[in-house]
Amino acid sequence: MPRTLKIAGILATAAVLLAGCSKSSSPTSASSANAPNLSAPVFKGPGTNAAGADTSYGALTVNGLAATFSGVSAGYTALFTQAGTPKQSGSTWTWSINGSGYTITFSATKSDTTYQWTDIINGNYQGTSYSNWTAFAGAETESGSNGNWTLYNQNAKTMFAQVSWTTDASGNLTGNIVTYDSTGAQSGKYVFVNDKDNSGSLEQYTTGTNPILKVVWTSSGTGQWWEYDDQGDIIRSGSWS
Repeated sequence: MPRTLKIAGILATAAVLLAGCSKSSSPTSASSANAPNLSAPVFKGPGTNAAGADTSYGALTVNGLAATFSGVSAGYTALFTQAGTPKQSGSTWTWSINGSGYTITFSATKSDTTYQWTDIINGNYQGTSYSNWTAFAGAETESGSNGNWTLYNQNAKTMFAQVSWTTDASGNLTGNIVTYDSTGAQSGKYVFVNDKDNSGSLEQYTTGTNPILKVVWTSSGTGQWWEYDDQGDIIRSGSWS
C-alpha cells in the first residue's frame, strides 16, 4: 500500500515538528473577550474488531490514515490551546507561544461568520532558522463545522496538503485531503465521508479522475474495498464482517 501510506509519512513529519515546537514554551497572554477557537475535522474509519488480510487492506488502511491526519490536527489545536489568552485588535485576535529561540504566532480575523486563520513561526528550532514561515493558513465557520486548511512544507512556501470539510444539517461530515509533491503538483487526493450513524466511505485518487482505492463501511463496522488500476478497472477487492 505505498500510495495509500505516502500521506501518512508526510503528515507524520508535520506531527513531529509540532510536537517538538510545543515543548518548553510559554504563552503570551492578554485580556480578550469573545475570542474564537481553532477547531479541526476528526475523520474516522470503520469501528471493527475483524481480522485478516481483507481487513488489513480495507478497514485498517482507512483507520490508519484517519488517525494520522487527526493526530496532526490535534497537534495544531493543542498548540493553539497552549497559547493562552489572545490580544485583540478590532476583528483580529493574536496568540503567541515563545519557545527557546522561536515564536509561534496564531491569528484569527473575523469576516461575517467566518474566521481566517494563520500560524506563523519565527526563530531557530533544532538548527533550522524560520523567518515568517507560514505553517498553515485557512478559514473556518464560527462553529468549526465547515472550513479549509492549507498546510505547507517545512520552512517553505510550497503546499504539501490542503484539507476542506463540510458538515450537513444531519451532522454528516465530508472531507477532502489533497497532497502535493515537491514541485507543487497534485500527488494524491482522499475523499472521506463520515455519516453520523458511523457508516462512511473513503476514495483515494492520484492525479486522475478515477479512484485507485474505494472503501465503504456500515454503521456496524462491516465493509468492502476495491482497488483499481489506472484505467479504472478493478484489480482486487475484499470485504470484512
